[in-house]
Amino acid sequence: MWPCATRGSRFMGDISEISPSALESEDFSTNAVSIKLWLPEKLVAAIDVLCDQHDASRPDVLRWILFEHVFGRVELAHLKRRMSAQLKEMEKIEIMRSARRSATEEGPTPREINARHLGKATEDLKLFLPARLKLELQDLADAAKQAFSDYLRAVLARHLLGERFFRDWQAALAKANAEAEPSFRECSRLRQPGSLPAC
Repeated sequence: MWPCATRGSRFMGDISEISPSALESEDFSTNAVSIKLWLPEKLVAAIDVLCDQHDASRPDVLRWILFEHVFGRVELAHLKRRMSAQLKEMEKIEIMRSARRSATEEGPTPREINARHLGKATEDLKLFLPARLKLELQDLADAAKQAFSDYLRAVLARHLLGERFFRDWQAALAKANAEAEPSFRECSRLRQPGSLPAC
């Protein structure tokens, strides 16, 4: 809710009548599959803010964000309303921390730009979620022609840190990729039959 809200009109009827859910609750009742997430420092900090505000675990906050990304906020409200008792049991997660070696390449590589904008990837999470949700997320990642983990990081960055931050980050990545393109083409040309493997 908006923190500076004034009292206005409120709907007092049955919300399921005016905007019924299009989803089956059973599709999301258990977290049957898992995904691996490397979360950079800035995303972890943002997730922890929401954990504190909503008295929720990291897995619940992540599932909430990913569900809302795929199906929308209204469907999330329906899901919470129908399954409020069951959602409390959906906090099973395995957290594995591991050290990440810093990159040593020169120049602004995409990895370095990610670290500059999001911080180093310090949290290695194994997140359990409903199979239907993972399938939908994978379809969206495929449609965007992105690796699954890259797509999820982009979704979380956009949701947690805002559109302006997301656009600045993506612009920096696009610039780095454009600058790397000529040298990649040159390496490809030099690797043609009869040429020396200079790259």
